[in-house]
Amino acid sequence: MKRILTVACCLSMLAACGNNDKKSADNFKINGNLTALDEGIDPGDTVRVVDIYDRNNVLAETVVGEDKTFTLTGNAKLPMLARVTVAGSGLANVALEGNDVAIVYDAEQDDIAVTGSYTNDNMGKYDEQIYSIFAEGQAATDEEQEEEIMNRLKAVMYDAVVENKDNLLGVVMLEGYYAQFAEPEEILAVVDQLSAPMQEVKGIERLTVLCNNAKNAEVGAKLADIKLTDTEGREVAVSDLLAEGKWVLVDFWATWCGPCRGEIPHLVEAYAKFAPKGLQIYGITLDRPGSEQKWKTFVEENGMTWVNVWGYVGDECPAAELYNVRSIPTNFLFSPEGILVAKNLRGEQIETILAEHILAE
Repeated sequence: MKRILTVACCLSMLAACGNNDKKSADNFKINGNLTALDEGIDPGDTVRVVDIYDRNNVLAETVVGEDKTFTLTGNAKLPMLARVTVAGSGLANVALEGNDVAIVYDAEQDDIAVTGSYTNDNMGKYDEQIYSIFAEGQAATDEEQEEEIMNRLKAVMYDAVVENKDNLLGVVMLEGYYAQFAEPEEILAVVDQLSAPMQEVKGIERLTVLCNNAKNAEVGAKLADIKLTDTEGREVAVSDLLAEGKWVLVDFWATWCGPCRGEIPHLVEAYAKFAPKGLQIYGITLDRPGSEQKWKTFVEENGMTWVNVWGYVGDECPAAELYNVRSIPTNFLFSPEGILVAKNLRGEQIETILAEHILAE
């Protein structure tokens, strides 16, 4: 039931939005009360509210008071989903919908409660349904039962989107639905059911781009080029390798990903066998910024002698977005002509597929 857990975490992470477009000065207000929180937050800590889709866009800033309360006020294009941070760490996601929002630490529940907007106030009923189904999934004893549970969960989330197509709760649920279940074409069809104002929300605009980018990951598609920085600090593009007549396996992975690490021995063997015949691997790590040296050391210690590049550009992963990568390990095999011929190769299958294409030439 790992997949259901992913949904639950996604919903908790997204938690909130609404439908108001006030543009006057100070069109949002967030009151925080953390007096019951014993540790982790101190008076004088900086509090910020930022655009959840652009963490560099600070909408308002203040400091925690001596009684561990704070008030944030500002102006933004509403409705929007934002994130409140304290001393640089995330505190809560909030809906800015033109209503005053309250963030309160509930000591009894040991949790942060966010109220004061349609989405925050109504998210609970969907959470209850989802977590109830999740609890059933924890007790699933076979694949057939798990599939039935997943189908019910999918239906609940889809219905939540349709029921809230005119407000940002529908947007939140659609993002969770996308992350877990649907094919891109299905998602685009659901987007069409949202009201016009909701289709203009930044999250939906981003979702539409990702779904359209999924076409780049379809077998038969022409290369959508990637250019990133390798372990030596040089910029390398996939097209550069194709120009050399190489077959290129674009591989998305990370050092923290157990399944990715499990694939490395297969990649090492395949590279040793097929590199002399024209194979190049273009490994894109999705390790988080700040772990560059750990990544370089890992690459060297594990004999990953192919092209290895850093996937992040600032806080974004443009290559992952370009190919709509939603999980790792994920890989794509391109012919020297730049045509995607196979994807998601695993284990011994890697050498089998490479032999079919490379040795057949």
